Amino acid sequence: MKLYSDGNYAEAYDGIRRLVLSKDADPAALSGMIGTAANCLEQLNRLDEVDAFREEAVAAHPDDWQLLAQVAQSYVNTTNYGFMIAGEFHRGSHRGGGRVMNAAARDRVRALQLLRQAIQQVEAAHEQSQAGW
Repeated sequence: MKLYSDGNYAEAYDGIRRLVLSKDADPAALSGMIGTAANCLEQLNRLDEVDAFREEAVAAHPDDWQLLAQVAQSYVNTTNYGFMIAGEFHRGSHRGGGRVMNAAARDRVRALQLLRQAIQQVEAAHEQSQAGW
């Protein structure tokens, strides 16, 4: 976070990415990391990498409801436009060619899917804790 606040976005992103994708990461340590990583990529004009990072984070921690909620929030707060180039969506600005696309509906659907997954995990944990009574 110090690197981020100092404006060293590339180094901050690399460190955050390593931490978030680590299977051993403490869920409490991941608080706010998804949004910060997305901001780093935006500052570096590498928005087309943010979707892959989000999905790698979900794959690394599919049972962490807090991380899922962060990723969902990140989809809601993201840049919603991009370009379709050779059948692949690239988020953000692009020089030369491609068809301009709006991904707001796509991002909203993905955010809802992740929130639903997070809610199911919270409900399952609640049911397990109630069974112990």
